[in-house]
Amino acid sequence: MTKRTRSSLQFSFGLTVLTLLAALAGCGYKDKPVAPSQIVPAAVTDLQYQLDEKGVTLYWSYPRETVTGDKLIDIAEFDLYRAVVPANEYCKTCPIPFASPIDLPGGALPDKGARTASYQMTVLRPGHLYFFKVRSRTGWWSESEDSNVVSFLWNTPPMAPEGLSVKAGDGKTVLAWQPVQRRQDASPLGETVQYQVLRSVDGGVFATIGEPVAGTGYTDTQVENGKTYAYQVQAVSV
Repeated sequence: MTKRTRSSLQFSFGLTVLTLLAALAGCGYKDKPVAPSQIVPAAVTDLQYQLDEKGVTLYWSYPRETVTGDKLIDIAEFDLYRAVVPANEYCKTCPIPFASPIDLPGGALPDKGARTASYQMTVLRPGHLYFFKVRSRTGWWSESEDSNVVSFLWNTPPMAPEGLSVKAGDGKTVLAWQPVQRRQDASPLGETVQYQVLRSVDGGVFATIGEPVAGTGYTDTQVENGKTYAYQVQAVSV
């Protein structure tokens, strides 16, 4: 009787150990854990781009809050996604083929005001469409949703508009410039050109205002007396 009892106890103990080991072996993560919403940054909503003779500069504002409205003190990094598609192969109904992201460092947010991130890309392929979006992180597992997507067609750019003049009035500024007829390599333009106005307020970053215009003039009515405004005009092939 004693031997049978010991045998039964040993056998039961062995089953218990095996069951515990099996349970422990099956509890590993198969994917990244879900971050608490209190630390997930809100999505970037103002991704913009500016083209020049060197290439493209992208810029956007640091998120200041999480998706639940909590204040952020810093952004660990940004993930910038890019897709490049030959213009003659572009499919409007197809998913955008974004490649693996470019990791960009973040930084601390100021106590007051905004902070702007930027990225410049100078090696672009003529005749190709470029698409960009950005995500922000406060840690390796706390990633925001996608930003707005920006896109453009890259060709040898038009020359910069010349003869820009600005006339200040009461609550408005009136801009005028000469039409652009050639590319930066001096070849004639073969497509329509529109003009995008950019503005800086009190020495801040230049940002687009309004939509591109077909003519060679623009009136800015969103101005305030006592502030300093600077303007740039960019020719854009369409």
